[in-house]
Amino acid sequence: MPENFNKSKQGIFDTVIRILIGICTLFALFLYIYGQFFVRNESMFASKCESFETEWAYTDPSGVTNTYGATESFDIKDVESIKLTSKLPEKIKDGYCLFVLTSKDMDVFIGDDLRNSYRISHSIFGRNVKGMWLPVTLRSGDAGKTITMIQSNYGKDTYKIHKMYLANRLGFAAHLISVNIIILTLGFATILFGGASLLICLVMRIRLRRGFPLWYLSLGIFGAAWWIIFDNPVYPFFFQNYFIDGIMEYVVQILLPFPFAAYVHTLYKEKYKRLFYTISILTILSFVSICTLHFTDLVPFNEAMPVIDVFLLIAAVYCFGVIAYESLVKKNRENYDVSFGFAFFAVFAVCEIIHLNLPVHQNDCLFVAVGLLVLLSFAVLHEIRRINAMRKETLQAQSANEAKTTFLANMSHEIRTPINAILGMDELILHEDTDVKVREYALNIKSAGNSLLEIISDVLDFAKIEQGKMDIFESGYETKTLINSIITMISVKTDEKGLSFVKNISEKLPSGFWGDEKRIREVMINLLSNAVKYTPGGSISLSIDHEMNNDKNAVLYIEIKDTGIGIKESDMNRLFKQFERLDHNKTRSIEGTGLGLAIAANLVKLMNGTIECESKYGEGTKFTVRIPQIVTDAAPIGDITNADAGALVKSRNKELHDFSGVKVLVVDDNNLNLKVAVGLLGVLKASVTKCTSGFEMLDHIKKEKFDIVLLDHMMPEMDGIEALRNAKRLAGNPNEKTPYIALTANAIAGAKQMYLEHGFSDYLSKPMKIEELSDVLYNILNK
Repeated sequence: MPENFNKSKQGIFDTVIRILIGICTLFALFLYIYGQFFVRNESMFASKCESFETEWAYTDPSGVTNTYGATESFDIKDVESIKLTSKLPEKIKDGYCLFVLTSKDMDVFIGDDLRNSYRISHSIFGRNVKGMWLPVTLRSGDAGKTITMIQSNYGKDTYKIHKMYLANRLGFAAHLISVNIIILTLGFATILFGGASLLICLVMRIRLRRGFPLWYLSLGIFGAAWWIIFDNPVYPFFFQNYFIDGIMEYVVQILLPFPFAAYVHTLYKEKYKRLFYTISILTILSFVSICTLHFTDLVPFNEAMPVIDVFLLIAAVYCFGVIAYESLVKKNRENYDVSFGFAFFAVFAVCEIIHLNLPVHQNDCLFVAVGLLVLLSFAVLHEIRRINAMRKETLQAQSANEAKTTFLANMSHEIRTPINAILGMDELILHEDTDVKVREYALNIKSAGNSLLEIISDVLDFAKIEQGKMDIFESGYETKTLINSIITMISVKTDEKGLSFVKNISEKLPSGFWGDEKRIREVMINLLSNAVKYTPGGSISLSIDHEMNNDKNAVLYIEIKDTGIGIKESDMNRLFKQFERLDHNKTRSIEGTGLGLAIAANLVKLMNGTIECESKYGEGTKFTVRIPQIVTDAAPIGDITNADAGALVKSRNKELHDFSGVKVLVVDDNNLNLKVAVGLLGVLKASVTKCTSGFEMLDHIKKEKFDIVLLDHMMPEMDGIEALRNAKRLAGNPNEKTPYIALTANAIAGAKQMYLEHGFSDYLSKPMKIEELSDVLYNILNK
């Protein structure tokens, strides 16, 4: 009870804490809202910004004095400095300044007092090219005094009096922002939109490992948005770095043609390379030349503006010309949405030109910013549509791959099932018939059947690799056993063809390695079999050695040479491609799928190894394979050449195990396969009971105890997996601990693991070989 009471008190305490925190949060929110809208610091926010609208007197060199108002222009000739005078208002607040826009040297006097000066500056970045708002500090005692502006180093034929403002600094800043709020908002929105597009393109590039045309357009629009901000008078007022602001405005503008041209170039799959390369070269040349002229103080950026405009015009003609040609002439519908985006941008660009030529205009670049946003929106929608189409194609490809996998599994089962019957019956003939002629026919059948089986296995192996389902299973293995088994197998083929088989096996090879013995054997057999196929006469050589990286890690070195037909140099780049048969005139009579080298190359890659080929056409070929392995037994294998003959004889006359007294139940719905299994088990002297369905099997195992059950997978009504599951559930089943071996023609990757997971003790792939059947039964019974 006390414990429950304490928990209750703790719950109440937690609730109170949450309520108090909520009240504090609401108070903070109320404080912000009320203070934001109802409590203002009058000294900061009540300041007004007033236009300084007065007449300025100018006396020309001839002595004639005229008066002019703000935004008026007048002619000047042969004048080094311009002197304007006027009167200040009768009332001036302390802290106020007169803000004057200038881009030339200027001195401002109140009466005889020099209040502020501005000079065109020079630095490592060249001269200043951006105008600035010069603040002229005023005092209340300056009311009604004469103000004089002397501007020198002008160098033009006309002079324009810009608008001026009376305000404190904060009031003037607020005025600038309010006047330019639309373009600033659009400019920063374009920066955010362009930056987000750039980031998304970068992430997609990393994930999908491919580029997107949108990357270039986003980069161009991102740069153009910064150009808009740099060009705006608000930016230098806050940052006050007139050198870099002005320079960046022009530098960005010079570079802008490239990303837009690159976008059009990639969008239309590089169809207009020469035009694009011309734009790129012009951009580089203009950037280098104009920057050089500015930084050497020969021609500043602002005076080179006409040249910059020409390059921008050329790039615009390229972009709009290609898009118009593709859309209107070529009827390219793939990029219609982007075409609409560029069309809108062109319309807004024309509006911007009209806007700039109006007598009074504000928010310069307003239409350009809107056009950029519209263009980027269309481009993003276009990319989304393309990505969705790609995703749909990927899903279709995945679906096709799954269908292919299913087809290969069914093909494996359907083709290997009759081959099992053919080779199985042939095996029985070889074991039972002693007639020389009959045995010769049987051996021919066996050879043809094994060739067909190799073709099917190659297709299935490549399908596994292509789908990423070929796994590497590493374990310890004996080097001598691996090499002897390969030599034994290839010796049969070289003997049949009358070729010399040269073995150069290093006696210093470690006796034990850790790696995928099965895949290494497959690589070596593929390469050696290929060598035998394409060598009409002469020799095949196998060299095996190793290089130690440290005490445990080594590189297994395998070299396979032949004196065969060789490979043309022009065909070398197609050597490891699937289904490729080189030099058809010489190889059309050779059996095979053309997958052997592709499979070998992929397996070597999966084992983190390398494979190389050297060949002279008409003289022969050499393959060099290097595969990293871990040494498990460093003792050298010694001389194995003497063991080869014995191993070969032993392999050809391998003794089968005797299974007298072993009771085996065979379950298969195919009568021919059933006869083959019964016949092979008869050769092994086992006692066999047969049945043709899972239901029959369940009846048999309830009545009689068996030592092993061979159970086919693909059966109607109740397949092998379901039959085994039902057998495990049988109450009082005398075969509860009997091992079940899966019989199947399914040779797809992962089949064995799948059967083991479903409770089978082992797996036999059809067509069954009597040696494999003997070994599996022996291993199961002697566990």
